[in-house]
Amino acid sequence: MFVKKGGNDGGACTKAAPCGTINGGIAKLGGGRTHVYVQAGQYDEIVDVASRTVEIYGGFDGNWLRRPR
Repeated sequence: MFVKKGGNDGGACTKAAPCGTINGGIAKLGGGRTHVYVQAGQYDEIVDVASRTVEIYGGFDGNWLRRPR
């Protein structure tokens, strides 16, 4: 699932149509998918993943790339 500021939680949460919140991306997980990719920015929300297997990766730019560490 893909998340960016200004996205739409009612969409498919794909690169082309990302969710607008991290929680929206998490809610769309299913079918064995556990990864949420988040573009850089401030997301004012409380994210609770205690009851799910979720991996959140952040810091992506507008092209869904990020610098190697």
